[in-house]
Amino acid sequence: MDMSYWAKLTDETWGPDPLLTDTGIEQAYNVNNIRKQELSYGIPIPESFYSSPFSRTITTALISFEGIVFGDGDNVVKSVPKAIIKEQKFRERNYRQHTCNMRRTRSFIKETYPQFEIEPGFTEEDIFWNTTGACNETDDLLRIQVREVLDEIFENDKSCCGCYFISPLQRFATLVVDIFITAHAHTNRLIREVLGAPEKRMPTGGVFAMVISVTPSSAI
Repeated sequence: MDMSYWAKLTDETWGPDPLLTDTGIEQAYNVNNIRKQELSYGIPIPESFYSSPFSRTITTALISFEGIVFGDGDNVVKSVPKAIIKEQKFRERNYRQHTCNMRRTRSFIKETYPQFEIEPGFTEEDIFWNTTGACNETDDLLRIQVREVLDEIFENDKSCCGCYFISPLQRFATLVVDIFITAHAHTNRLIREVLGAPEKRMPTGGVFAMVISVTPSSAI
């Protein structure tokens, strides 16, 4: 049977916005375990979290930092960093009426994931999902969206735009911060492409790290 048949089904397994599978949960806990091990070596704790509006990505972020940032326990940071759900530009692309790419309502997301803020302008229903299959998003369009949202983060997120003054050398040094973005395979590939990183296929449930030097336009 044509796989597009399954991709267009509407049920708890296929969509809209299916929950993270048991395999996905296991993969997220693998990331969590590695993060906890690396804490003793000084790996930074993210100061900002950004996620697509889909349940599987939000849940991945929460599990990946369970007991580190989110949840209870002696090791959880007391001041929870900023965590924001981005409506459009980190979401999975619209493609052939696939129901897995249609998000749940704003009310569901707010109630289910109170750890995350929802950005302004986030509508109750998903107005971006393609109901006809006649307007599939192209890579060219997605590159523009990815560049725009990265520019927005680097320009407006104060946690990644800081610097400090070193005395008596009188030099500026970069303030090192950690931003964690949870998105989808296609979006992650385009993030690497837009930032000029070498092409590398990331496995499902995988994590890649990038070191980026940012100069806010206000400082130019």
